[in-house]
Amino acid sequence: MNSCSSGTEDCLYMYIYVPKKRISRYYNFDVVVHMHGGSLVVGSPYENILPDYLMDKNIILVAFNYRLGAAGFFSTGDSVVAGNNGFKDQVLALKWIKENIKEFGGKPSSITITGWSSGGQSVQFHYLSPMSRGLFHRGFSSSGVVTNPDALTLIPKENAKRLAESLNCGSRNTNQMVDCLKRLPIEKLVNTSMAFKPSVEKGIVNGFLPEHPYKLLKDKKVYDVPWVAANVVNESLYSLDSVYNNRSEVFSIYNNWLEWGRVWLDLEEYVEQDKMNDTLNRIKAFYMDSTKLTEQNGLEKLNRLLTDRHFLVGTDLAVRTHAAATRSNVYFYLFKFIPEDRLQFGGPPAASHGVDNKLLFKDRANPNKLQHEGEKMMREFTDFMAEYAMTGIPKIKKNLPPIIRPESCLNILEINSPDDIQPREVTEIAPRAFWNSLPIKENNHLY
Repeated sequence: MNSCSSGTEDCLYMYIYVPKKRISRYYNFDVVVHMHGGSLVVGSPYENILPDYLMDKNIILVAFNYRLGAAGFFSTGDSVVAGNNGFKDQVLALKWIKENIKEFGGKPSSITITGWSSGGQSVQFHYLSPMSRGLFHRGFSSSGVVTNPDALTLIPKENAKRLAESLNCGSRNTNQMVDCLKRLPIEKLVNTSMAFKPSVEKGIVNGFLPEHPYKLLKDKKVYDVPWVAANVVNESLYSLDSVYNNRSEVFSIYNNWLEWGRVWLDLEEYVEQDKMNDTLNRIKAFYMDSTKLTEQNGLEKLNRLLTDRHFLVGTDLAVRTHAAATRSNVYFYLFKFIPEDRLQFGGPPAASHGVDNKLLFKDRANPNKLQHEGEKMMREFTDFMAEYAMTGIPKIKKNLPPIIRPESCLNILEINSPDDIQPREVTEIAPRAFWNSLPIKENNHLY
């Protein structure tokens, strides 16, 4: 089946996997819907969401494509092209599932939406969208929340103009610009190197995202059903392959920090230029200068910085504000287990981006059978998903503790191995006070 990033608009396929019992509308299986990751640029269920592990459980698994890149998230920042078409594809899929899953033996009153990376962000976006109300009953976001720095753009109109100019469709008139783009082959739009992100549809009637996600969370405009968020402890190691293979590269990064940092930390859109160098130097001092930089500790320092910036700081904010906004329980687990199977995308063997997701879903890049501890952990995770889908209570050997005092501390579940899974109380998931002190125009710095 085609991915929605492969240059074709014929891509909106749905995959429905049922237990080996005969398909019948008279069964009543709980339903798990999974949204693939891929930075809203690449990915498809065909490649990344194989059902092998979960089909041992009495649940139905559904996955679907949705439009990606410019086809899914191009926006002019107004009613001409409101944007978020990829999310609107997801809403349409959820509506179809609720209306039709009974014909496959599914229970329309028990739908759990799950997602990894940008799919995890998608899940939390559905909690904030009026379009998604009533279409699901609980959710799970792995390695992605709406307060991550890559979850939203504040400048959709500027991004639209840059794309149009690169394709010789530049115009001061938005309608003329869009008409020109519509006449181009779809391949030219989706194969652009520009990344398009979700955007606020302020003032748009029946839009997907009426306000900034942080404002919706603070104003408690959140769909009130349970939510589980999760991260792995070394999310960003996968992106540091070159440093892992050539440890001396860390010195080049350190010596060219002002050039390197603004790009890798995704700061261009969020920090004013006259404050950029000072901001970068403060970050460098906090993460890189606390002890003497060596080839041995350089990879660890860079990973900690990138993991905090791109994942954990946003998660800390998301779970606190989400828990404060709803009466339903909010949960969080931190995954530290390193399977002997190489499940991560790159870098050293580690609890890196995607490892926990690969214990729920096989993918075509890792077709081999899990070994020993990896298989034990896979069984814990498939039990967790089935139990959560059936009861709304998340359990990985032990019940996940709900976050009950988000303003002061966080109750989390720490997963170290199949036999070492412990609840903990922590003051923070990442150094939020430091990041809040920086002039980065995101989330709580906007409202």
